[in-house]
Amino acid sequence: MAFITRGDPTCRKEDCFPFDLGVLFTDLKEFSNQRKYDVITNVWKPDGDFIFPQSKEGRRKRRFSPGWLKSFSWLVYSKYLDGAFCLPCAFFAKECGRNSNKLDKLVKSPLTFWTTAFQRLTSHSNGKCQTHNFSVVAMNNFIRSMRQEVVPIDQQLNTLRQQQIAKNREIISSILKTIIFCGRNNIPLRGRRDDDPTNESLQGNFQALLYFRIDSGDEVLQNHLENSSRNATYISKTIQNELITTVGKYIRGGLSREIRESKYFSILADEAADMSNKENMSIALRFVDRNKKIREEFVGFHLCEEGTSGRAIKEKTVNAVTDLVLSMDDCRGQCYDGAGNMAGRLNGASSLIANEHEKAIYVHCMSHRINLCVADSCSLQLVKNMMTTVRKLSEFFNNSPKRQQHLVEKIKEQLPDNNHRVLINVCRTRWVARIDGMDRIVEMLLPVASALGDISMNRGGDENWNIDSRNDAQSLLNAITFQFIVAIVVVRHILDLTRPLTLKLQRKEIDLVKAKEEISLLKNALADMRRDIDARHHILYDEAVTLAASIGVQPSMPRVVQRQVHRANVPAPTPESHYRINLTTPFLDHCSQHIERRFQDEVYSCYKGLYITPSVMLDNLASWKDNVRQFCDYYRRDIPNVGGLEAELVMWERLWRDRQNGGVAADIPDRISEALAVVDQQAFCNIYTILQLLATVPISSATCERSISTLRYIKTYLRNSMTPDRLNGLALMYVHRDKHIDLDQVIELFVQMHPRRMQMADICKATHKYYCTLYYIGLLYSLFNSHIIV
Repeated sequence: MAFITRGDPTCRKEDCFPFDLGVLFTDLKEFSNQRKYDVITNVWKPDGDFIFPQSKEGRRKRRFSPGWLKSFSWLVYSKYLDGAFCLPCAFFAKECGRNSNKLDKLVKSPLTFWTTAFQRLTSHSNGKCQTHNFSVVAMNNFIRSMRQEVVPIDQQLNTLRQQQIAKNREIISSILKTIIFCGRNNIPLRGRRDDDPTNESLQGNFQALLYFRIDSGDEVLQNHLENSSRNATYISKTIQNELITTVGKYIRGGLSREIRESKYFSILADEAADMSNKENMSIALRFVDRNKKIREEFVGFHLCEEGTSGRAIKEKTVNAVTDLVLSMDDCRGQCYDGAGNMAGRLNGASSLIANEHEKAIYVHCMSHRINLCVADSCSLQLVKNMMTTVRKLSEFFNNSPKRQQHLVEKIKEQLPDNNHRVLINVCRTRWVARIDGMDRIVEMLLPVASALGDISMNRGGDENWNIDSRNDAQSLLNAITFQFIVAIVVVRHILDLTRPLTLKLQRKEIDLVKAKEEISLLKNALADMRRDIDARHHILYDEAVTLAASIGVQPSMPRVVQRQVHRANVPAPTPESHYRINLTTPFLDHCSQHIERRFQDEVYSCYKGLYITPSVMLDNLASWKDNVRQFCDYYRRDIPNVGGLEAELVMWERLWRDRQNGGVAADIPDRISEALAVVDQQAFCNIYTILQLLATVPISSATCERSISTLRYIKTYLRNSMTPDRLNGLALMYVHRDKHIDLDQVIELFVQMHPRRMQMADICKATHKYYCTLYYIGLLYSLFNSHIIV
């Protein structure tokens, strides 16, 4: 590289030798360490009498300012070239900078334009140029090394790199903590625009929380945002998505490891449309963890882009399991609702999966089953009319603040000790909500009827009810007849019997034994009521008469006609007997029949393994071993030690018989989860596996239903266009917000998934591992080929 001299034409190269950087610049690569040290420590510096030459820049003449040498300690002036250099960068830029080949002025060529020189010098040293920062440290360490004050320069550079990596990881850690905080608390991250972080009116919650961290004393983050270049702040929407995806993958990876330790798992799935009207399938897995606890864990949403047919759902489910590095050969159960695309015998997803993996038995969600039983029972016209009136009553008051306030005033006036002030919005599908809604109507019927009367007669408040409100109130008031009151009292009582089963079936820890016990309990309760129908109905009828009297309604019954298809028409001598014949008995019989039909004894081979439960075993001492043997024949490949099975069965029976004879019958487990907690996994390895398989079989898909509620929270009207990866990352953080997240591991995963300009890992070590891996792969390949040749 040749340079043309400027300024004084009499300035010769020989006069500037030996320590003018402009003279030596072209030969710096060939300098020895000693020569570099001599130049650095003896570089030429102009004295106070030196006159800097002028050069014409535009219409004015300018020259180098001596004050710059005092302001910038790293700056040196070349008399020969009439230009300025950065001394550290001239010697060490290529060793320390990742993008040093892009540097020009002050490094590869002198700075000779003095009009904007001060701005150029300031920007070179204000902390944004990492190459300059590294070069300054490298030159200082080089000088100390040549003076034998420190370790060699290569070790110093490695230490410097590690310090920079630690600093970068601390920066990304602050950003990552903010994203995790937003995800766990379901706080939207973005604002109107995130392009200008300094504009507070456009900031989203994410950027606002970052500045809140700075105000709270996060100096590392403050220095980063103040000194980093605009394209390396790491707070853009792209980085947000990458970090959210990384945290989601970290959580899924942890769940995947736990399931692989357990080995066996079951699939739970359900579908729902999100705010953008796209069908999403929620998938959860059920397994027994290392602490012998039954767990159901949500693992993600999957967009049904190819439709919701049984084959499309099957492919989506299998791919989701494969993405978790799990094998479908270890799947021991499926649990969905009863829709045709899920439960169809020919083309349903459950059948298609079972055809390829026969041990993955399908279980119709028991929570859905009990809801279907209640829905079928409520198809009686009298009950259907009552349900419609209950829903309209709740909507009438809850959809208008003015009506609601009037109802609250009536409740305070007529029921001052009542704790409730509003009616419950009755859901069409959640029957527990319908039961609660009926309970609330019965509890507050007096103020409800009084409020309806005031509104229909345009009384109360400011006496300014509009015509629609008055007409609707009169219609609802006319609907609150004695027939309605008897129906709501009877139906509410019978459905209250199903509430415990409905709630218990939604628990994650429930197992087959406990589920069958609760179902049997409900069947017996309904059978007891049917056997004593006269006495039980009399009690309910008296309650209805008392409730009707409180609002001025007299007992009555519909007249009997020759032909009637829209209501019950069986003749009866009294109102009490009419409602017993036409309401209580048919509704109770419908409930019993549907529950008996939908909760029949299962025919799956796995249900024979229930006899291994100690309480069930002691009640069936003559037959329990044969049933367990049939179970083990079906799951023969899963039993770890088939030869020792008989001995374990003998010892298992003796263990619990001795405990029963010893007077500690209360400690005998009556469910699978309790037996799992006390079984010795080493001594009874076969029995532990049997219990594990039974505990893995799913009961309900309530976990998926709960995750769909999370989908509603996250993908709202203003957040309906987020990508599936971002949605899954946020959903996993929100659902699993109680899980500990190791930030160091997340950053390592981020470095592997999304290589960025900011150095956050030791590339040399990573490269070393990479080449070692290639070496061993090549060695194995050579051995394999040589074996084939031989």
